[in-house]
Amino acid sequence: MFNDISSEELREICQRVSDRMRAELSVSPPKREKYFFHDWPCAKFTSEEIRAALNAAWKKTFEHS
Repeated sequence: MFNDISSEELREICQRVSDRMRAELSVSPPKREKYFFHDWPCAKFTSEEIRAALNAAWKKTFEHS
């Protein structure tokens, strides 16, 4: 499903998700715990790892469809 996405496109998707989550958190009440995506830009996932995660999430979401 996501195997045709280039590494550059994957990085752009990850950055947009990170930016959106940070924007949503900036208007929420004070944080009590650290969320996974706070460190997302620092994480060094390979393109293959990101594609595998996207494919797994897609399959899990639609496994009963």
